[in-house]
Amino acid sequence: MQEANLANLANFNKVFIEKSGWIMAGSSLALLGLIMVFNSSVLALTLGASIGLFIGLICPFLWQKNYQLLNLLSVNILFILPSVYLTSLTEQVHVAFQFILTVIAVSALSWFAFKSKLLAFLKIKEEGY
Repeated sequence: MQEANLANLANFNKVFIEKSGWIMAGSSLALLGLIMVFNSSVLALTLGASIGLFIGLICPFLWQKNYQLLNLLSVNILFILPSVYLTSLTEQVHVAFQFILTVIAVSALSWFAFKSKLLAFLKIKEEGY
């Protein structure tokens, strides 16, 4: 009974791991379209890639331990604070969107690259397609 309770957050976020290829493709295409329309911000892309890698590697540990509040706070703080900083620094909202899309694309890429290992780590059975 206790194992089912511990894997609650992991089972809830299983969709992110299973659909990470589609999430990565969609966010990458949106990011490419945004860069084609507006100028690209190297700071937003670099900061987004580093935070996306951090989220991609840390979130599965939080999911396994079922740290719901820490997962919610860390992801929201890592998304909102740099977005506000980049918007106030450049006074252009598309820079924050570039940051957010980069975070999503890189974290989904890390989940896609380690999909089978993550599912085994979180003790989740992969659904057959």
